[in-house]
Amino acid sequence: MTVRRTVLLAICLWLVASQVSAQDAVPVALTYSAPASCPTQGRFITRLRMHTQRVLLSNAADALTLQVAIVRSGHGFAGTLEVAQQGRPPGTRTFEGVDCPDVVWALALSAALSIDPQANLTVMSEDELSEADGASSTTGAANTTQDPASDAADGADGEATSRGQTGSGASQPAFGRVPPPTEAAGEAALWSIGPVLSVSFAFEPKAAVGGGVVAAVRDTSGRQLLPLEFALRLEYLGTRLTRGADPLKIDWWSANLLACPLRAGAGPTLLVCGVGQAGLIRAEGVEVEQAAAVSRGFYSVGLALWARVPLSDHWELFGVADFKLPLVDRAFALGPGLEVVSSSRPAGASVSVGALYGF
Repeated sequence: MTVRRTVLLAICLWLVASQVSAQDAVPVALTYSAPASCPTQGRFITRLRMHTQRVLLSNAADALTLQVAIVRSGHGFAGTLEVAQQGRPPGTRTFEGVDCPDVVWALALSAALSIDPQANLTVMSEDELSEADGASSTTGAANTTQDPASDAADGADGEATSRGQTGSGASQPAFGRVPPPTEAAGEAALWSIGPVLSVSFAFEPKAAVGGGVVAAVRDTSGRQLLPLEFALRLEYLGTRLTRGADPLKIDWWSANLLACPLRAGAGPTLLVCGVGQAGLIRAEGVEVEQAAAVSRGFYSVGLALWARVPLSDHWELFGVADFKLPLVDRAFALGPGLEVVSSSRPAGASVSVGALYGF
């Protein structure tokens, strides 16, 4: 498949996903405040979108307003959710618990049900799932004020409140400062880092394999056009495992910067990105007379398709397919006749898979 066809296919997929998402989206204006030891606003939004993908963060006048506030209370935490919208009576829900993540997750579920009565009620971490049966059988003493707009959330929120009050729910680690209450909803950035494995077909005749690390940052605004989505992939690739009988081995250190102007999906997500690559290649003859090594720079630009799937509150799996055009041509030759053994392809490609930890 050519690069042009790949780009056209990606754009078509993004337009279809955007149309489907826009039909069901609910504009939401969010204000969030919590102690520094609690999950950040970005983690709250991620959890909210795990329950429902109908969230569209907005500052529009007719948006559904969610005011989330968590404070320390005795030996635990107390959280309050205030829901308001034009033409609709306001409502308040209160949760208390020993662990702040339990309180935040309960508030996220209640907020999701205020947005979408068909929200997914079973989004939990593995630790929470293992304790749900025991926690749901206990009774809590949370103070809850209900209104007609939140009656649909009674059953699911009751379970979450009970789990939070017993203190038995496993606490999730949270890092970074919580944005102040006056910060605009969706302005928070979510950082992530993780390992990656890659295969590159930039040079012929053999593929180069290796791995490295990826660091990424993205916003939580839900924008599909021109979101904040950047990633830096640092990796080592080589032909030591794939060269077979070839008399040349290649070692390649590279940095790949991805900037993604198109994004579709809130849970499983597809991104269309521009990618730039800069690296250093070292080629060395193996088992030949007068073997020598030479190092050269290598640069390329192109497009990438990036797909990611969340696994839990912090972890997600991702896959990236890059299609790049070299800015310089490189060829490596051996022997008295300087026979070319390896050279850069007119159009290269690479595939990477890995996992990211968000904080």
